[in-house]
Amino acid sequence: MKGRGFTLVEVMVVLVIVSILIGLAVPMFSLFSRRRKLENAGRLFQSAVNTARSYAVTRQKRFKLVFAQSALKIYNTETGKYQERFPIPVGVEYYIEFKGDRATGFDDSAESPESPSPTAVNNYSLEFRVDGSINFGQYTSVSYSEYAQDRKADIVIHQKGETARCFIDLEPASGKANWKFVEKK
Repeated sequence: MKGRGFTLVEVMVVLVIVSILIGLAVPMFSLFSRRRKLENAGRLFQSAVNTARSYAVTRQKRFKLVFAQSALKIYNTETGKYQERFPIPVGVEYYIEFKGDRATGFDDSAESPESPSPTAVNNYSLEFRVDGSINFGQYTSVSYSEYAQDRKADIVIHQKGETARCFIDLEPASGKANWKFVEKK
């Protein structure tokens, strides 16, 4: 009754091949998940910008998007309270390039949800006007040409220890956000 099974050598060869394939797949999956995390962060920032813009246009009131370390927060200028929060994913950091000097978000660890910090609202925010445009205030939008050439953006998102970046460009006149993922070598 020969041919009714596999020899030990055949089983070992199959196990070696499967092990090699798994060994190749794990680093690829890790790279994919890191990229996905940055892409999701880009979508989060875009969503926060669009929501703040939408509030300003539909309610015909000024709203601010506050850049804090733990979350992007939509601030109602009339009520003096935060309207909505968009938590920053763990391990993701960002720079507010339009502020200059690679500024990070406001440290909101001691901030109360009931009473937003005037420093955060005045110095770490963008104001959305009732027509949907963005008031950069004392800051200046980074030029689109630098964004298009992967040189700079209004906001740069990255993960600690990674070279990949997610660039976000804010269009002052329309109040819209564009983002793109760039793998730096």
